[in-house]
Amino acid sequence: MISYKSAVHDFGEQPQNTELGHVFPLVNKSGFPIRFLGIRSSCGCTWAANHDKLVGSLLSSKATLYFPVYLRTSDSMNLANGKIVIIYCLEKAMSTPVSAKSLTLELKATVLTDYVIDPLEIDFGIINGLELQKKTKLISVIPIQHKSLKILGVRSSTESLSSCQVVDTSNPHGEMEIEAQLDVSSFS
Repeated sequence: MISYKSAVHDFGEQPQNTELGHVFPLVNKSGFPIRFLGIRSSCGCTWAANHDKLVGSLLSSKATLYFPVYLRTSDSMNLANGKIVIIYCLEKAMSTPVSAKSLTLELKATVLTDYVIDPLEIDFGIINGLELQKKTKLISVIPIQHKSLKILGVRSSTESLSSCQVVDTSNPHGEMEIEAQLDVSSFS
């Protein structure tokens, strides 16, 4: 069987859009060689280096494989994590049936965001379109990593938000507010 110190590696606090690597030492503790049958990743942010060369290869009894895996934090807002599953079997005598086993390795990191947006969603509530034509809400943008963060532009994914603009940049802590205005007249 495969022995390892830990199947989980925590990179701790890391910035967004960072590629992180870790090498898992995997030891074949069995009395037989191990054949690697496949390697799967839980997502596109996690991958194993040279996995195509590993599949089909053998790890001798009592040998150690230094297995490099990677995690990309991308634009994650709090936690980045992913898993690599190694599928393998023991290469015993030909008369012995082979059953596949798996080992799951996990990578994770606490992502330090450049900024926090609060709230992430705006609820304009129930709107009586006969009485009210426009309704406004404010969104706070709070810099975390870079206090000198500047918003170059704001856009909406819907035409119903007729106005999205930065309304306050004078806060000494770098906090900014964005005004989002719902135009009910566009619903008719």
